[in-house]
Amino acid sequence: MRDPATMRAREAKRATGVYYTPSDVAEYIVAEALRLHGGRPDQLSYFDPACGSGVFLRAAFDLVTRRGDLPAVEATRFVTERLFGSDIDPLAIQGACFVLLERLFTHTERFEPAPFSVWSCIRRNFVVTDSLRLFVPGATTARLPTVGLFDATPSTPRESEAAGAARIGQGEAEEGMELGNLLPAIAEGADIIVGNPPYAPLGQRRDGAGLKDRFASYTEAPSADCYPLFVEMMWRFARRGHSAAGMVVPLSIAYHSREQLRACRKAIVASGGRWRFAFFDREPHALFGEDVKTRNAIVFRQEAADGSCLGEPAVVETGPMRKWSSRTRAGLFRAIDFTPLECPRIADGIPKLGGAIASHAFELLQRSLHHFSSIPRQVGSLAPAAAVEAWDGHRVLVGGTAYNFLNVFRPYPGPATTKAPWSESSLHCFEFANESDAHFGLAILCSRVSFWLWHVEQDGFHVTREFLTTLPFGRASFHDRQRQELASLGSQMWAALQSDPVVNVNGGRQTVAFRPYKCDELRDAIDAVLLASAGLDSQFLRYLQQFVRSVINADMTDIRGQTAVSGTVTEDADT
Repeated sequence: MRDPATMRAREAKRATGVYYTPSDVAEYIVAEALRLHGGRPDQLSYFDPACGSGVFLRAAFDLVTRRGDLPAVEATRFVTERLFGSDIDPLAIQGACFVLLERLFTHTERFEPAPFSVWSCIRRNFVVTDSLRLFVPGATTARLPTVGLFDATPSTPRESEAAGAARIGQGEAEEGMELGNLLPAIAEGADIIVGNPPYAPLGQRRDGAGLKDRFASYTEAPSADCYPLFVEMMWRFARRGHSAAGMVVPLSIAYHSREQLRACRKAIVASGGRWRFAFFDREPHALFGEDVKTRNAIVFRQEAADGSCLGEPAVVETGPMRKWSSRTRAGLFRAIDFTPLECPRIADGIPKLGGAIASHAFELLQRSLHHFSSIPRQVGSLAPAAAVEAWDGHRVLVGGTAYNFLNVFRPYPGPATTKAPWSESSLHCFEFANESDAHFGLAILCSRVSFWLWHVEQDGFHVTREFLTTLPFGRASFHDRQRQELASLGSQMWAALQSDPVVNVNGGRQTVAFRPYKCDELRDAIDAVLLASAGLDSQFLRYLQQFVRSVINADMTDIRGQTAVSGTVTEDADT
């Protein structure tokens, strides 16, 4: 990351959304897709519509050969007849073919025919094209064609590259291309779809009318992304009736309110099948490594004859936002499990839930008819400098970003000396009618329930006004005695928070945060009132306590992390 010689390459990859998949991520996705399919791995077809250098197809080969000592001939048949890919980058396609050829060399001491013939047949299964223009008009359960290495004349490299060039030319046309015209063996869809689509803008396209007909998530909006259309390929390129798919995509698939993502989530439900979502944070460590700090989701789809299929609502299973450190990554994928949603309404977002207790609690809270917006008199924003200069009034402030806690506090006389100019990032400002209401609202915002809901519904960093105002606790959620109790607890909470302010300087700007780590008893009491009002019991309170501990201590093997909880984690230079 510090080498200036690689800076241009890294910037180019970011600009085009090219994030090469770590091998352990590819192996996990392929292994889980195979498990979901349940078929014999060496008899299935695999297609990666954004194959890059072939890491997913290489993982498929490794898993198939690892499960049994395939003879050289059978291993070669598998590579040349079962693995397929497409990519817009011709160099990536060439790399993928040589990667698979190398794996064959590694697996077998010698094989016939000659390596050049094997490479030529591998290359025939890869096309240089824009996968967004591909489509499968209709998939059946017909067997794969048997034309392959041992009963066809391989193409020469010149013929193969000429075909690739022709396919690029075809890609400039506005019409779509049938997948079967380029890859006849999977004309009716592949058994396994895997991949890591480009994380790049969709941009202006001349074939917009055709894309709109084929993809529910296509839009001409300037903010539109490529990857939602690739998510749709998980069923549009799959063999009907019995298939499995897995992709790694940005976390925005779960939380973003942009209409394109809402359309994609609606299409997911309408596509049928069983969907599973695993979510990954970017701190302490990121799924794609430290030079690509992104939050991600790994998405699986299973379609079986005895399950939900096209035309029936999908079954949706989810999981919590997972954190890990370099010490624990080796066991990260072994620990992943999934929680069925009680009601798969995911158009507004896919909740990140861990366990049946959490799923039930979330569904119950979602039914609430009350919102936090009923408590304050006014909702606006305030500059951090104003929070210390004009600290009179019945206000409660909330930071616009968070990590291990929501930064909730009252206006206060700031530190005697400042380390740097105050941050220019606005705070959410809630104006209340009186001090009792202000402490009542502060108690709700400081609760573990609110922090947990933020983790479940949001992106793990930004704290939006919409989220805060729609918290499922309003004035009418509580009777008079409960409101008075929460106001008293809120007053005590603010007194305790003031004893441990943390002043940070990032990007030359100062921020302040108030950590609730020394307020466990107060938070227990606040949570107990909130849960009682929602009809939840002490079992969920114990879940919340464990949840907060697991969020703060991502690596339970790190003794320092258990004995000294860190403060705020700042991710952007200007926050």
